[in-house]
Amino acid sequence: MEAFTQLNPALNLDFSTKAKYRIVVIVLSPCNPEVRLEKELRYLSKHAFDTHVIAWNRSGRLPEHETKWGAPLHRLQPALPNGFGEYPLWRQVLVKSVAMLRFSVAAFNLCRKLKPDVIYAHDLPTIGIGVLAKWVTRARLIYDAHEDYPMMLADCSKPLSFIAELMDRISAPFVDYVVTVDKHRAKKFSDVLKRKTIVAPNFPEAWFRNCSHIEPPGEVVPVINKLKELKSQGYFIVVSCTQFGLDNGLEEFVRSKAHMAEEKKVAYFIVGWGNYASALQRLADCLQLKNMFFTGRLSYESIPHVLHLADVGVDMKPPTPYMVTVFPTKVSEYLACGLPVIGGRIPEIIALAEQGCGIAVDSTQPSSIAEGILKLSHDKSYHGRLAAKASELGAALTWESSHEKFDKMFRELLVTAQPYRLGTDLFRSNR
Repeated sequence: MEAFTQLNPALNLDFSTKAKYRIVVIVLSPCNPEVRLEKELRYLSKHAFDTHVIAWNRSGRLPEHETKWGAPLHRLQPALPNGFGEYPLWRQVLVKSVAMLRFSVAAFNLCRKLKPDVIYAHDLPTIGIGVLAKWVTRARLIYDAHEDYPMMLADCSKPLSFIAELMDRISAPFVDYVVTVDKHRAKKFSDVLKRKTIVAPNFPEAWFRNCSHIEPPGEVVPVINKLKELKSQGYFIVVSCTQFGLDNGLEEFVRSKAHMAEEKKVAYFIVGWGNYASALQRLADCLQLKNMFFTGRLSYESIPHVLHLADVGVDMKPPTPYMVTVFPTKVSEYLACGLPVIGGRIPEIIALAEQGCGIAVDSTQPSSIAEGILKLSHDKSYHGRLAAKASELGAALTWESSHEKFDKMFRELLVTAQPYRLGTDLFRSNR
């Protein structure tokens, strides 16, 4: 027998290298890419867990089996039909619901065959699979509750919000540990639903802060060259990184450029993708905005190369009941790269402004956004002070800062799993 402590002293567990603890991760995405999952898998791989990922091959165009981030990835069918996005809404809901049900059955069957010690269910739609698989395999169950879906859905659909809340409450008694990204969500599971909970915000990894020694991906080189060209001409670079949507304040951000007609040395770079991209570009063309650049989708590995050449990061999510409870992921990435943050008046942005890391503006008013940007572009000393504070805070907001919490969680789960997993472990040792 080889000691697990030799591989990971923090966990202080013993196990045979032929009978590693097996963790099965279930996600509804195709994992192409899946940034948070990638970070978690790197942690699991580093600690020598036998990890498998079950994902949904929604397009049907990705490999069914491959190894990513140190773990076998199993992409299951069914794929959504061609032209799915053009269906009427009612038909999209019906087709996707049936497809999700078929995927859930396939995922449950594969999870049962893999005989996991721990099931790691990502997001609300997979928790039902996790609960059923736990009941059959007697594994421990982790629920990674990324978002507060009941509150998020309340902005658009009360019935869907009620269903999401019901799913949370029904599944909670079967969950051994909850991982979530913010204190608001954690409070609900720990205080109200009485589940063990850890908060692991989706902060960037340590390398994100200093990527100068890393060769940038080819996709971002043209963007880097343009940024360097503008910087050499004295431009003030404003960056917004997001997935385009109707609820993230991007339209107001684009319109704010029109309030800078006399300011010719400010350039906007909008990094993102989504169905709303073409509408934003048409808006920029209609307003005849200059120095407005849409980069399209860039990989996670490309983002820091852009941010390190910028002067300020922007996140204009509006103060909806849901948004006032979250810390936007992109904000932590801006801070990691030493960028002051300009954002809407939600509690987390206001707190950053009070700490001297940014400016809170009215995200619903383009003129207010423009005023905040111009304040920083005109006062280099003020911008420098905010950038220094942002860099100082960003140094502490890393994914690695959550590793001790994961160590504690897996130590508790696997120690209690040992007694009744022995038969499975012996079976695996003879494979």
